[in-house]
Amino acid sequence: MQTSSTMHLHYSSIAQTIAQAFASRGANLIEVATVQPADPFLDVMGEQQRSALFLTESEDQEMLCLRPEFTVPVCLEYIRSGAPNPRRYVYIDKSFCKEPSSRNGLLQAGLVDFGDSDVPTADARSISDAYALVQLMLSGRELVTVIGDQGLFEAVLAALELPRRWQKRLIRASGLRLRSGANCTTVGHPLRSNHLDFVVRDFLARADWTAMTAYVANVMRQGGLSPAAGRTPQEIAARLIETTELANAQVPQSTFDVVNSFLAIRAPLYQAVDEIAGLAKSAGLTLGIAFDNFVRRSEVLARESGPPDQLTYDASFRRHLDHYTGLLFDIRAPGVDRPLASGGRYDRLPKLLGADRPIPAIGLSAFVDQVQLLQGALT
Repeated sequence: MQTSSTMHLHYSSIAQTIAQAFASRGANLIEVATVQPADPFLDVMGEQQRSALFLTESEDQEMLCLRPEFTVPVCLEYIRSGAPNPRRYVYIDKSFCKEPSSRNGLLQAGLVDFGDSDVPTADARSISDAYALVQLMLSGRELVTVIGDQGLFEAVLAALELPRRWQKRLIRASGLRLRSGANCTTVGHPLRSNHLDFVVRDFLARADWTAMTAYVANVMRQGGLSPAAGRTPQEIAARLIETTELANAQVPQSTFDVVNSFLAIRAPLYQAVDEIAGLAKSAGLTLGIAFDNFVRRSEVLARESGPPDQLTYDASFRRHLDHYTGLLFDIRAPGVDRPLASGGRYDRLPKLLGADRPIPAIGLSAFVDQVQLLQGALT
């Protein structure tokens, strides 16, 4: 059994190895405080994730938490520092979340890349960085890299001219197999107007978000419900209006057929380019820069001989957080459910956290404990 001092030395050795390896790749080691303000994480992850955080309060009643991940605080530090573009940071330390259980912390190592406007090249580099990071700890093991692309999926939905509310709901949904009509799809059900009072029906008919919010707040106040007890009046009003618009926007079956055909694409990366191009041509879709970036990223990976093991594109692979904008990827060992490393592009995140300008951003994280668990099983 390892003592705490032995484990500390072991982690220190890993940290030193990773820092040295990625210094040669232009990444600066960054340290992130264990206790962080909670609001930025809730803004990014959503209030529904509050129960997953280890929360406390400061003396002046600021809500604090143990850091559940590193992307948000690294991004905040980059914004505060005013560092020039581009900039790369490498980190290694523990994260703390209730789900999956990590009371003692889960060791993570990762790299965050800010400010590189050459999106396809930065994407390909991030996949190679993640692969190198895992191989640094698990040399010689066969790995499988699964790639998704949030931006490409959004481009398909936009090219199909779906109502914006439908696009947002489809982007957030998972396990999609769609049929026409909002009342028989997995992504929404129409409101029955006879279940709503006439004031609400009037607000919904006019899509008056401000009036609806004020009305919901008043009803909650009269009922003795605190806005902090669950969903806010703004969230309830937005959901009512969104659900009504979904119910009133009928989408033809042929449109859903195209979405389903796209989501069914799963192929080696080189083959996926042709399959996506073929679908776009047959459906008369123009996918613009999202597809151009997809093609260029594939070319960079092929030219640089990227990760030598399997590279698979899965159109249904998504993460359901609004700040993801493009590439998504997982690196796994065959037959192992949990990823050894994950990454993705989140160009919306810096602005969401207060940046005064758009900043291209992509990051990756390797789950060191998971890698070492697999390594132990092999020895």
